[in-house]
Amino acid sequence: IMSDSSAASRTAESIFNLMLIPGMNETMAQNIFQSGFGSFQSVAQASVEDIMSIPGYDDPTKAEKLIGDA
Repeated sequence: IMSDSSAASRTAESIFNLMLIPGMNETMAQNIFQSGFGSFQSVAQASVEDIMSIPGYDDPTKAEKLIGDA
């Protein structure tokens, strides 16, 4: 069980980590985080099909580019 402040801190840390991906903005990072990816490493290791479940990345070309950028 985590406190609200601890959970918020982990969320902010994860979103900051995702924003290290080139071309990433905070809104995109939040969408990726809410889809279950907590770091750019988890995005880099994901399959194209997994990435395509993220809103805005339903195109295989976009999904592949995100994986490559990560």
